[in-house]
Amino acid sequence: MISRHLVVVAAVVLLAGCTAPPAPAPTPEPIPAAITCDTMTDVLTILYNADISLREGRTSQQEHNGAMILASSVLSRTQVEPGGDLAETVARLQAAVPVRQTQATGTFDRDSAEWVGGLKDVTEACAAAGVEVGVHAWTGG
Repeated sequence: MISRHLVVVAAVVLLAGCTAPPAPAPTPEPIPAAITCDTMTDVLTILYNADISLREGRTSQQEHNGAMILASSVLSRTQVEPGGDLAETVARLQAAVPVRQTQATGTFDRDSAEWVGGLKDVTEACAAAGVEVGVHAWTGG
């Protein structure tokens, strides 16, 4: 009987030491330019409609500031495939719109050379990738 217990204990010890090698870390999926550029369209759409709505008296300054904060947050979270022109131009545009400053002030300088030039560079990089950046207007007449 002892030998049978010994065999069982030995088998348990051997099996306990057997583990499968860890699974390799998943390779991240590439982020298509269409995702990045469509997100830029979202940012511009938020800004455009907020501006029209404020100008036409449909929203208050506080609501407009909220839209600016939202647009800067969306911009700060824009996903882009590392490397290449699109990644560089998006990073420069993100740097031109510090999200924490926008959250504190409710605005950012859309007349700055960094914003204007950065936006131009991003739209050109998107066009080179075969994706147009645009605006979806829903406010106004």
